[in-house]
Amino acid sequence: RKGFDVLRVLDEHLDFDRYALSFYGNSPDSYRNIRVYKPCSSIELADRLRESDLFINASVYEACSNSLLEALHCGLPAVVRSSSSDSEIIGGGGEVFAGCNDVLSAIERAAGRLAELRKQIDLPSLAQVAERYYEFCRQTHESTPAGKKKARPVHYLHLRALLMLRSRLMQRQAKKA
Repeated sequence: RKGFDVLRVLDEHLDFDRYALSFYGNSPDSYRNIRVYKPCSSIELADRLRESDLFINASVYEACSNSLLEALHCGLPAVVRSSSSDSEIIGGGGEVFAGCNDVLSAIERAAGRLAELRKQIDLPSLAQVAERYYEFCRQTHESTPAGKKKARPVHYLHLRALLMLRSRLMQRQAKKA
């Protein structure tokens, strides 16, 4: 379910005179044309992502992929499989494919409009994510009947942690201003 079926198709059919494809991580397969690199640190991976033009996520059912978010935050348009939330995450910042039969055309479409796709990447900042999460927890806490709040102390822990995170993020923003 990690998309190795798509990698096998790409290894066999992608135009490697025109494209270079790198895979970072562990794979059960060996490839003739795809460059495979061992897992690396987050900082090193971010540097390598920033040197790239396009990110491909071929996983079948991966909800809110961290690697996709990291790639988008590094400014990489993405080509993602339509079977998970990835298509919602990329918004206009990439192309979607259904599977092995149309991944090559999705890559071609994305490669032809990289600058446009980069401009369409629209992700919330960490402060915005923390604020949204805080609001969700606050509303959940407030909507929980008083008699049930004792049975769910996790609400208090989440709210307290989020308040601390929110406070720190607001302090950082104030220092930058």
